[in-house]
Amino acid sequence: MEDLLRQDLLVFRPRTGVFDTEAVAAHIAGLGFSFRDAADPTRFVVTADAAARDDFEAARLADPDSSFPYVLLIEVTPERIAVSPSAFEEEETLTRDFLTWLMGRYACDIFNEEGTDLSEHAVVTA
Repeated sequence: MEDLLRQDLLVFRPRTGVFDTEAVAAHIAGLGFSFRDAADPTRFVVTADAAARDDFEAARLADPDSSFPYVLLIEVTPERIAVSPSAFEEEETLTRDFLTWLMGRYACDIFNEEGTDLSEHAVVTA
């Protein structure tokens, strides 16, 4: 898990079938304080507190072309889930929780932003 958390971007692809995007979205909704980006509904922003979530959501609504904040970002499509882990302690815990849930539910191939195969790190321990 620690090797995964040190990456700038993780791309998960299901080994069979597709991701259930509604189930993934429902799980994200229960993580910390999150919102689905209005400009790109495949993206979710997850923060550790409500005030940050509200500020980031308002900023994205005011300027949909603005960059995303440096928090846990998750992009969800049926064929892939991209996760930008956060290095901040509070969001790192949320990242760890999401990755544990995802890898416990789906058998995935995992790649970093450079295309390096990290699938060997997909083993989730209880």
